[in-house]
Amino acid sequence: REPSAAWLCPRHPDAVRHEAQAIAAALRTHPSLAGVYTDFIRFDSDHACVCDRCLAELAERAGVASVTPADIVDAGARRTPLWSLWTAGRSAAICSAVDAMRDAIEEVRADAWFGACVLPFSAADYSFNTQSGQDFRAMARVGLDEIAVMGYWDDWWKSPEWLDACIESAAELVEDRGGDHSGTIPHTSSVFQPGRGSRQPVR
Repeated sequence: REPSAAWLCPRHPDAVRHEAQAIAAALRTHPSLAGVYTDFIRFDSDHACVCDRCLAELAERAGVASVTPADIVDAGARRTPLWSLWTAGRSAAICSAVDAMRDAIEEVRADAWFGACVLPFSAADYSFNTQSGQDFRAMARVGLDEIAVMGYWDDWWKSPEWLDACIESAAELVEDRGGDHSGTIPHTSSVFQPGRGSRQPVR
């Protein structure tokens, strides 16, 4: 059974609307909040989500009638062009969700801060491991004020040096504009500030 069966699809409009409305409600209820940070704005695994909506979107990108979960697993194992389309589509879905949340925030309070806690391998291994769909370069251009790199490494049998390399890579991908890089958020290793002026349409 697909391990993400109970995971909300980040591409489903109802799921995105729910998250955006929850953030907006928090800002309305607590006007003293300077801003909000999101977590778990991602996919659950390399091969998720495989709901009908996600499979149809991939098939459209690939220009074929249909795609199965088995096709995706095979594409990942062989790194075929379908895998690149899968990666790009998942990144676009996450960016679109973040974009919708930014819009909801601005409807409540335009000056509110918006950040996202992001898995570190997105910086170093995104071309090879698509578990999260969190593409640093793309996410830095959809209205985030801050990207917080979470300090996981031993959970994935990585080294502290690997995490250092992730941080360096993240700074380049985000084109950091003033992040303090000090891990001021609990369980994060570095904080980057791409700047709201870098917001671009999601493709």
